[in-house]
Amino acid sequence: SPFDSVYERGDSVALAVQSTSNVHFPPSSHYPKELHKLIESMLTLNISLRPYLPQVMKKVEELLQSKDML
Repeated sequence: SPFDSVYERGDSVALAVQSTSNVHFPPSSHYPKELHKLIESMLTLNISLRPYLPQVMKKVEELLQSKDML
């Protein structure tokens, strides 16, 4: 998860979740950058900037059909 490194350092995961501008994915992540971007958009603190569920579902479908997710 994007918060594994926070947990491993012994820092507060609850505070990290509230401060999503500091979300970092593990360098060894084998997931595409587009998925990381989608997750970051869903964690945006400003609710008006977050994607709606149909937008998330559409993006996930696109990612699943792309060869990057294979």
